[in-house]
Amino acid sequence: MKLTVTIVLFCPDLVVLKRNILSIIEDVDFVTLFLNSPIPEKWVEEVLPSVLTNKIVILGTGVNLGIATALNTSAKWALSNESEYLLSLDQDSYFKPGELSKYKYLVENYKRKIGIGIFGPNINNRGNLLYNSKNDYLHVAETITSGCIYPIEIFSKGNYFEDALFIDAVDYEFCYRLEEKYGINTVVFPQVCLQHEVGEALKSLWGFKTDNYSAFRTYFILRNQLIIWKRYPNHFSKSYKRTYINSHLIGRIVKILLAEKNKYSKLKAIIVGIIHGFQGRTGFYKIQ
Repeated sequence: MKLTVTIVLFCPDLVVLKRNILSIIEDVDFVTLFLNSPIPEKWVEEVLPSVLTNKIVILGTGVNLGIATALNTSAKWALSNESEYLLSLDQDSYFKPGELSKYKYLVENYKRKIGIGIFGPNINNRGNLLYNSKNDYLHVAETITSGCIYPIEIFSKGNYFEDALFIDAVDYEFCYRLEEKYGINTVVFPQVCLQHEVGEALKSLWGFKTDNYSAFRTYFILRNQLIIWKRYPNHFSKSYKRTYINSHLIGRIVKILLAEKNKYSKLKAIIVGIIHGFQGRTGFYKIQ
C-alpha cells in the first residue's frame, strides 16, 4: 500500500504535532502538512529526525483556505505522486502503536472493495468509543474526516470535497454525495481506534463539560449541518437530527450561557448560522 497522509494545520501545538507525526511516519510513504496558518520556518528540519524529513511535504502558504480546499490540494498531490491511498488526520489525532499497521492490513484485505470509497476507524473521544461493536466492519452513513483512508481513484474520478463549505460537515457531505450520486459507500472498522478529541473540553462550575467551540467554529457547525440536512434529508439520520437540535442548538445555548466566555459572539454565531443555513449560504464568513 502506497499511502500518503495529509494533516491540515491551524495554529497547531507543535509538541503534540511532533508526537503525532512520529507515531505514524514509519507506516506511511509521505506526510503532507497543509498550512492553514503559519508555522515557524525550518520547524520540520529542526524538530523531526533528519532521516524522516524526506517524507514530509509542505503545502499551503499559511493562509486559511478551509479544510475542504486543504484536503483537495493534498489529494491532488497524492494523486500526481502515484499514491494508492490517502489518509486524512486532524493535527491533534493519532494512532497508538500498531493501530495504523492493523488498519492498513484491514483496508488492503477488505474483500468487498468495489463500491467502497471511504474507510474509517473507531473514534476514541476521551475514553468514549463511537462504536461499541465486535463486528469486523460496519457499513455507516458517514464518518469524520480524521482517520479516514480513501482509495485514490475516488479523486481521480473528479470527486472532491466541497470547497464552499469551508469547514465542518465537509466529511459528512462527501459521504452522502458519494453514496447518493454514485452508490459509493463508507465502511468503518470498530476494532481500529483513533485517538481524537472533539472540541476543547471545558469543565464548568456546574459539573458538566462543554466542547467550548469558538464563535467562528460554532457558526460553521450550525450553518453547514443544516445545509446538508436540507440537501440530503434521507441520509442525515434521525439520531443526528436529534444531535443537531439537542446538542448543537439547545444544549450549546445552555452551556454557553452557563459556562463559556464570549457569550454574545457565540450566541450570535448560532443565530446567524441557522439563518444562513436555511438560506443555503456557503463560503467563508466571519462573525463580527
